Amino acid sequence: MAQENDAHLHEGRAAILAAITRTELERDDALVVLSQVARQLTTKTAVQAAAAAAGYEAFNFSFDKNLELYFDLRHGERDVAYIAKGWIDPGMRIAQTIALSKAPESGDPWLRELKEFCATNGIICSLTKRHGTIEVALECVLYSDGFNAATLGSSLDALRNCRRKVEAKQERALDSLIGPD
Repeated sequence: MAQENDAHLHEGRAAILAAITRTELERDDALVVLSQVARQLTTKTAVQAAAAAAGYEAFNFSFDKNLELYFDLRHGERDVAYIAKGWIDPGMRIAQTIALSKAPESGDPWLRELKEFCATNGIICSLTKRHGTIEVALECVLYSDGFNAATLGSSLDALRNCRRKVEAKQERALDSLIGPD
């Protein structure tokens, strides 16, 4: 069994080395790439394990030239957030975006209250106009050193609390347009 595993590992090493040779990367660049790929495998496994331990599912994995990893997160059937990490980032970003059907008025004290509420919960809140709607982005940064199921779960709880505040305001704004029942 050990010999079969050694042969299997050797085939994997040979395939990776052949792929690197085909890219014609300089030695130092090849070492950087190998290090980044090893880190991605480790981080990907950590995210999946932490999500599962916190009662979430990490799915829809992807990566690109800017992102080391991206996952959507769901709890049961409900998508709740995404988690992403850039290749050179020291940690991960957990976020969700909410599209508002009615834009808050400029100078609305609710905007300041929302940002303060989110900030005291470790959440960055920003608003962007996009395609005729207003998007509220709620984001939390978790450094890799402290990443585990507990920090992921508490960050998702904080995002949920901020989202509820946004949804409550949106509901009040829609009620004011429609009028009382």
